Order: sequence, then structure tokens, then C-alpha cells
Amino acid sequence: MQEHKAWFELAEQNLITSTIILEAKEPVIPSALYHTFTCIELSLKGYLLYNYQSFGKSWDLLRSLEVCGSLDREFASLKSAITQVNSYNLSICYPASTVKIPKTNGAKKCIQHAKKVLTFVKKRTKALVDLKGRRITY
Repeated sequence: MQEHKAWFELAEQNLITSTIILEAKEPVIPSALYHTFTCIELSLKGYLLYNYQSFGKSWDLLRSLEVCGSLDREFASLKSAITQVNSYNLSICYPASTVKIPKTNGAKKCIQHAKKVLTFVKKRTKALVDLKGRRITY
């Protein structure tokens, strides 16, 4: 398996986990958001791996988006969705954060954003291969 696909698989698992957590009898919204955030992070970093780009140990989704956008301008269409999910990062990791954790509907929206990002990134990696399976370079 190509390395980027393993990252996409892990992203998908995080997306499923966030949905399961949110649909529980007593949902734990911060945990669902954590897995939503991780889904997006893994998706973007998988795209960077696909394009032979290195990345540091940064959990800043907007920075990862910026690097992806330098390779493909279409990534700009994800900025609003990623900004919303990124805004909850501190509140799900640190109790002293002033950012309020959203209610269930807000968390569902974040899951939709993560699904959108994962789907977009997977399509972009397929779009960079021609009909004979050869990689297209710009």
C-alpha cells in the first residue's frame, strides 16, 4: 500500500469514530471533535506525502492547508470548513481554553467538514494520475 493511502485509511477510521461517539446515548463531544480534527490532519498530511512533501509535527490545520494550497489552488475551497474545526482544537485539548465547545449540531457540522476534506483530498490524489496510472506533473 502506498503510504498516503494508509494515512487516508486512518483518517477514515477517525471519521467513523467521531460519528460513533457523537451518536452514542451520551455523546462526548470533545472526543468526537478530537477525532474530527485528526481526520482532517491525516487527510492533509496524506496529500502532502502523496506529493513528496515533508511536514513537521504541527497540529495547525491551517498551516497544513496552506502547504497543500501551494501545490493545488483548489484547496482554498476548504478554508472555511477547516477554520471552523481548527478553532476547537484548544478547547478539546486544554481545559482552560476560552473557546466554547459546540453542541451536538455544531459537532455534526464539524464531522461533515471532515468528510468533505477527506473526500476532496482523496479525489485530488486520483485526479493527479492519468488513465494509464501514470502520475501527472505540472
